[in-house]
Amino acid sequence: MNAPTGVSEPAATGARCSSCGESFVVGDRFCENCGTTLDTAVPADIDEAPSLNAEPASCACGAGTADADGYCTNCGRLLPAVTDHVEFDLGQLGAAVCDRGLRHARNEDAACLIARQGAVVAAVADGVSTSDDAGKASAAAVRSAGAALATAPAHMNDAILLSAVGAAAAAVAAVTDPATLEPDGSPRPGASVPACTLVAACVDATNVTVVSVGDSRAYWIPDEGPAEQLTMDDSWAAEAIEAGMEPDGAYADRRAHQITAWLGLDSGPLTPYIVRRNLTPPGTVVLCSDGLWNYAPELDSMTTLVREHLSAARGAPLAAARSLTEFARDCGGQDNITVILIPLPDPTRTSGAV
Repeated sequence: MNAPTGVSEPAATGARCSSCGESFVVGDRFCENCGTTLDTAVPADIDEAPSLNAEPASCACGAGTADADGYCTNCGRLLPAVTDHVEFDLGQLGAAVCDRGLRHARNEDAACLIARQGAVVAAVADGVSTSDDAGKASAAAVRSAGAALATAPAHMNDAILLSAVGAAAAAVAAVTDPATLEPDGSPRPGASVPACTLVAACVDATNVTVVSVGDSRAYWIPDEGPAEQLTMDDSWAAEAIEAGMEPDGAYADRRAHQITAWLGLDSGPLTPYIVRRNLTPPGTVVLCSDGLWNYAPELDSMTTLVREHLSAARGAPLAAARSLTEFARDCGGQDNITVILIPLPDPTRTSGAV
């Protein structure tokens, strides 16, 4: 994913760990630098999806551990990163899989999944591969946006959604290396600062509210009937299609995935896309990065794909998210892959009605 240079914005100041001074963002539970427990965790009445398969792999030599750069201290082998494949599971409320794919050296996608008072909050961020610390940008963005939406009032108005995007943008700015900035906080000429896309959603029994910047997507895919892509891509391809170009030609162009909006100090003013829909269950809300949708870019193909994988998984969100990730890997795994599935069950069945 590539981004052109945009108009710079002032740097945002992040909170800092009381033990080592390292910056962190709202929603972090532990300092990434020293491990100190932080006091800005999501409140106890919010249930965060447990992370599965997130333990770093041991080295095949059996005698070393990963150093700060991820290499074995004994034999020098590059070890798999903790973030290469991460899963989040809320049971029937939803699941997420975030995977490095096959072609990238590291996973620069990130995801969060949180249950809150009769609803589920989810977010996906995709790091801009041409930027520095893109993975840190994605992780900071989803933690801050997720925490902001998980602790917000139940009614998601525009101000709340824009505030969540603002929190994510500030978090991305906070992981920027100060050495790349001018005294006024803007990027130095030629500097590459952390950047990512973001799509976040709050889903309850019959409604979904989505906010997005960039080309990570959200869909509503009912079990039967017409589906809907809930987001609009901020990308060269989307603008070309809007101008009349055939989708196949637009997506085949080398400029297709150049994004026109993103989170980062070089992004310029943001105009997030916001959409609300009243839903008629049963069906599934899907959030994903282009590592998945690039293999099914049209709504019809994505709808068929998701329905097939949900059917094969017998409706189990985690199993379906895993198989969709494997589908993208089988197609070539050219990019990092993130998929979140949030099912809305048939209310007549969940209520016990016949």
